[in-house]
Amino acid sequence: MAAKLIFGFSWLTAFLIGAIVSGTDASVIFTFEDSLKNYRDALTIVKVESILNSPLSVLIPLLLLDLINLSPEKTLAPGVYISQFWQMIAAGIGSGVVIGLAITKALSKMLREYSALLISSIAFLTFGLAESIGGSGMLAVAVAGFIIGNLAIEHREKVIEFQSEFSELLRISVFTLLGAQVFLDLNPLLLIAEFLFAAFVFILRPILVSYIARGKSDELGYEGFAILRFAAPRGISAAAVVPIVSAALVNNMVLDIVFMVIFFTVLLSSLAANLIAGGKARAMSEKYDKIKGMLLGRKIEAEKSEEEEKETADNEPSPEINTNRES
Repeated sequence: MAAKLIFGFSWLTAFLIGAIVSGTDASVIFTFEDSLKNYRDALTIVKVESILNSPLSVLIPLLLLDLINLSPEKTLAPGVYISQFWQMIAAGIGSGVVIGLAITKALSKMLREYSALLISSIAFLTFGLAESIGGSGMLAVAVAGFIIGNLAIEHREKVIEFQSEFSELLRISVFTLLGAQVFLDLNPLLLIAEFLFAAFVFILRPILVSYIARGKSDELGYEGFAILRFAAPRGISAAAVVPIVSAALVNNMVLDIVFMVIFFTVLLSSLAANLIAGGKARAMSEKYDKIKGMLLGRKIEAEKSEEEEKETADNEPSPEINTNRES
């Protein structure tokens, strides 16, 4: 709705932008582990959330792009898209489970030097197999990774070390390609509109989280609840899918908007994480509560004074009554 209102896009383009920026980025959130190590419960919730919603922020835009390519008579048949969506989910999860369990057994018999290489190859194989049967390759790889990573496998430390460096290389490549395609329009009005949209995306989350998770702030504490509300950077999934959407729509403005959302949400989320880790968020909250209490106290005193003045005025005899008594 914000994309429709601010930029005047069609509803389909607005839905595409909303779907692209809907998922939080796990790779950025994982960088907060050291600074937010004292709030692991809240950080775990945010990490699991980002891992689960990242595939959807890629799947949904691709399904909406298929909607554009369908013939007009199929446009009014939502069952086609719903069945296709669930086919991608079911086939993706199923292939991921099968391959994940099979590879876990194979890893126990592999030499240490080949374990990391095998897992990297299996990622491509899983993706291709899931796509060939109509499933989501990305979701299949994620499910297989969950299974392989959580079951007992040999040479875990060696595999983790290799995968960490390899995934970092891929993340750098994706953001480099995104940056190479973005040519920001320096029109001041457009930059202001993009900033307002990015700010809206960032501010909407704490509002919704405060409503959805109401009553849970005591369990996580002030800092933990603040992590749920403000640690919501956009990143790798949005950067990966936006060039496809921009090319399909022949609209480079979509690239600029998503780039600005990624930039500002990562910046603001990192700033919030630093404030929480340094205890400044708690200090700012206490100062705000103190100022709020002072203002509320002054308001109560002012209302009390008004009531006392009103009572005093009501108890005093009127000038006419005094004049009658004297006469």
